[in-house]
Amino acid sequence: MGLNKNYELMIIDLRNFVDYAILNNYEIPFEESLIKELQKLEFNSKFSLKTFRTDKEFQNIIAETISNLFGKIKPEKGKILEYRNLFQKKTFFKLSVIDKEEDLDRIFKEIHNEREPNLFRGISEAKYMMYSSFQRYWNWNNLHNTGKQYDETVIKIVEEARKEKMLSKYFKSSNENISDISILSFVQHYGNNTPLIDWTYNMDVALYFATCNEINYSFSANAIDNYFSLYLIPEKQLRAINYKQDVMQVMESQFKDFLKQDGWDEEKFKFIDQKHGIKKHIKSRAYNIVLNEFGNLKNLFKLSSVCFFSDREVSEISNFRLINNFNIINQEGGFLWSFHSFAPMEFIIKKIHRPHVNSMMPSNIRSIDINKKLIPYIQEYLRKRNINEDYIFPKPKKIIDNLIEQITK
Repeated sequence: MGLNKNYELMIIDLRNFVDYAILNNYEIPFEESLIKELQKLEFNSKFSLKTFRTDKEFQNIIAETISNLFGKIKPEKGKILEYRNLFQKKTFFKLSVIDKEEDLDRIFKEIHNEREPNLFRGISEAKYMMYSSFQRYWNWNNLHNTGKQYDETVIKIVEEARKEKMLSKYFKSSNENISDISILSFVQHYGNNTPLIDWTYNMDVALYFATCNEINYSFSANAIDNYFSLYLIPEKQLRAINYKQDVMQVMESQFKDFLKQDGWDEEKFKFIDQKHGIKKHIKSRAYNIVLNEFGNLKNLFKLSSVCFFSDREVSEISNFRLINNFNIINQEGGFLWSFHSFAPMEFIIKKIHRPHVNSMMPSNIRSIDINKKLIPYIQEYLRKRNINEDYIFPKPKKIIDNLIEQITK
């Protein structure tokens, strides 16, 4: 047939889109004549066409249909975009659509059996794009029209949090320098808007956030409205944008320079245990210098990228002090940061990162879109695993009350 392979795969996707829509009584947003023509297709294999009309007029119709399905995703100030359909969403993510309990069980089993850690994010609507809470707040309220600057406003929030009397005492109580990201983490986990996007190493936590507020569900003819999303990124895909690793590398590569400023020489280095003595000195001598440089919001806003923050593996050298409240402990959280005021995270990743620069491309980010009719099944799954509001949002007083009650009864 002489079809371009990418174009051929698009046609097969279009045929699958039609079959799936017909099977589930979803609306198909194009002409019936095209639907009938697509149903005539024959296949050599799952990913190869055997027959296809090659006349230019029909191929133009196909191209226009695909273009209409994709739509033009152009982030704009003051707007929060949503996916129009699952076909469009597939251009950003490695998409899996789950409609049956047995398929869900299979996915869960596969994930639990994986050796490499993953990060997860649960969203109650599959159509939602990946904006931070502060992006949504900023654009819903058209704050760009007020003369305020997005980056300066975020920086101001952190500066004022540092000055606030009670918060200042709390931050100083650790006897360590508190990074700007640590303060944003604190603000985020007490219900306020920040440019950080929550992720978790615990799939069950992500499922809880995706399903905890869903009460009434009714079938929609628009397929994407019937699904919520469980996003998955292999941790190894984040290595190129892991800010903590950047800090570690700088401190490891420059520790001698810091020590030389204190009068150390090559002879002295020979007799020092580099795994203990030198690193201990680094912490006291260089920690604040490097952390201030890397965790400073003014520097972060200069990045035309996204970056990942986590204190899962606590290091005496580089720790952003993100585990600063009860919530983040059970939630096993990490954060993705985006510099942009109105572009969603997946748009930044797709438009800025290139395969030869960063392996975290859209095809490596999974979006497992799960039918909302399975929410009761998932809620029962979470109940059996004791994933509930008390686990996600632990309350110190309640924990102590229960402890004393058990001892004294």
